[in-house]
Amino acid sequence: MDTHQPDNLSKPRTFEASNRSELFLKHHDFVRFVAMLNAPASDLIDDVVNDVFVAFVEGKQDWDLATDVRPLLRQITVHTAHGYWRRRNDSLPLGLAKLAEYVRSETSLWDADTKGENLEEEFSALNICLHRLPQHSRELLVEHYVQGVPIVEIAQRTSRKPSVLYNLISRARATVGRCIEGLLRRLHHGK
Repeated sequence: MDTHQPDNLSKPRTFEASNRSELFLKHHDFVRFVAMLNAPASDLIDDVVNDVFVAFVEGKQDWDLATDVRPLLRQITVHTAHGYWRRRNDSLPLGLAKLAEYVRSETSLWDADTKGENLEEEFSALNICLHRLPQHSRELLVEHYVQGVPIVEIAQRTSRKPSVLYNLISRARATVGRCIEGLLRRLHHGK
């Protein structure tokens, strides 16, 4: 049995991966903290950290790892966590998933420790908050996000400017976001 290894195996690649592994381990707590702030649920934090580890070790060779790598690790962690959010939203109806993503990105739901621990909590909070909106705001959000009607078409039908409708939608999303934050905070902290 020939145990001779081919010369084309790259020892610097192994050394590079080893250095990256050590560098990651030095910043593991930082990555975990960022994952805690951005993961869609606490049971996914370790999955996010593991994915970040793999992405960092196998990442681009032109990354400057001689300087502070925390901004790079933060970027990879946030991107990875947002991917988990998107995959979780895949089980929502498309319009509600789109609305949920907008609400999260415009509020502190990405960073808050009050975010729902599961999709059902968030979906329930979203439905409750939609029903708390004034009727015209709720109908506008449902028509645009759930039914998929373009803003221009709604503007033509209602004789309003598209810019006015975009502004109304933005304010309604912000209202829904604040409502969801409050509901989830009360649910998890009893406040």
